[in-house]
Amino acid sequence: MFDGATALFERSLRVDARALGPHLARLFLLTSIYIAIIFSYSTAVVLGAPGLRFFLNIAYIDLIFMTLLGFSFFSTSITEEKEEDTLGLLLMAGVSSLGLLLGKSGGRLVQATLLIVVQYPFTLLAITLGGITQHQIRATYVAMIAYMVLLSGTGLLCSTISKNNRVASIRLFVIVIGYWLFPVACRRAMIDFPGMPNALVWVLTCVSESCVFLQIGPTMTTGFNESVWSTQVIINLIVGILCYPLSWSLFSFTSREPTTEATSRGLVARNGHRFRWLNAGRPWGSPLMWKDFYFSAGGVVAVFIRFAMYIALYFISVAIITTMIGPIPFQMERTRTGCFLFLTIMVMSIDAGLVISRSLHEEIRGKTWTSLVLLPTSTITILFSKGIGCCLCWLPGPISLWLGIVFLPYGHEIVGDALHNQPELWIWLFTNMILVPHAAAVFATYVRWGALPLGICCGIASFFMTMGLIIVTALATRGGSSEKDVMLFVSFFVLSVCLISYFVVWQRMDTISSQS
Repeated sequence: MFDGATALFERSLRVDARALGPHLARLFLLTSIYIAIIFSYSTAVVLGAPGLRFFLNIAYIDLIFMTLLGFSFFSTSITEEKEEDTLGLLLMAGVSSLGLLLGKSGGRLVQATLLIVVQYPFTLLAITLGGITQHQIRATYVAMIAYMVLLSGTGLLCSTISKNNRVASIRLFVIVIGYWLFPVACRRAMIDFPGMPNALVWVLTCVSESCVFLQIGPTMTTGFNESVWSTQVIINLIVGILCYPLSWSLFSFTSREPTTEATSRGLVARNGHRFRWLNAGRPWGSPLMWKDFYFSAGGVVAVFIRFAMYIALYFISVAIITTMIGPIPFQMERTRTGCFLFLTIMVMSIDAGLVISRSLHEEIRGKTWTSLVLLPTSTITILFSKGIGCCLCWLPGPISLWLGIVFLPYGHEIVGDALHNQPELWIWLFTNMILVPHAAAVFATYVRWGALPLGICCGIASFFMTMGLIIVTALATRGGSSEKDVMLFVSFFVLSVCLISYFVVWQRMDTISSQS
């Protein structure tokens, strides 16, 4: 048992040392330290405590990075073996189920932990800058490592019970959303219902203190001197460790399921009389657009689902604002509308990366790209036809955004104020909406995991890139550069990245077709 686990563990470390991706991730984390120092320096005069601001930015970047690792790294440990039809071969080679689980997930946990721990000596610079103590830094890193163990355990569980990477990523995504929403709801329940029994209050208190995102703030307060083994650390470690024996107990049942096909009909309805209008029907004038609209993006059913998702997004924004700051009076509906527009733009950018990456990823995974390039048309035409077909299912996002601006209260005022008073916001919008699908298209030709984590990763990465551009814009404007020149520079940078992305995808797909 332990020989197989040791072999898999050693192999994962060797692959990590030789692969380019982990080294780029380490470079990204070190670069984020530099960006955080610049931001802390630029805001030190106004906010004070530059060391505290510096470390707080680093902590939140690490937490978001760890969450993305959960979607793309921890949740694919077993499902990638299922998709490649190698799970049975590993079991036939004498590797036990426990050794397989420990070897696959243990190596990834160590790799991810090293990515975070390598920052610890650099973050001690925050003590020199002032506003934070070494005990606070130590407590924060213990909390983040406990959160990493939780992601590793729940990701392994989702990967064990799922048939493919996409389903495992979706399940872990739902768990992470609940990990954040349940503590917020418990805090609100204790405020709204003060007369609850003591036992129930204790349970709600434990749940409300189990989220690391909510515990970073109290840890950074002045005078913090509590133990590093907080309630959040203990609960995260217990849940994460318990997921390992639970995955082991379920492994024998889930590993018997046959491997899923590389491609599927997705949300397209089968032949039927009641919902015939949901079927793919006859091909359009452009068969490639028709194919990707129905079989990659989901077709008419996906369009209705996206409209329902954006409608639900409005009620989610209302719930978030109500939970955070209490019931909103009628004259403060502007806050709800602004929250909805912000969330809509974020979901739109992630959805664009999702549909584009799924379109290319399914062709590579299903090994059908070689057949497509045999058609009497150029590679560029094929790629653009596939992109347009997928973007037809993405249109509910822009339509919902336009409806929100036109019909929601204060929608016009929010957009008008942003146009005149916050030009950096439009830099963020312009950059985020364009970079996400292009980055997703590039990475979809290289990575092996599914479209959902890829879209989320590209969306979050683009968000931080645009935040860096906003910081550069603010510093350049403060240094004497005109706002128009900065806008032109950012636009030129974004368009250059997009052109490079087109060239990379084109060359990569030609390489894949020649290697098949």
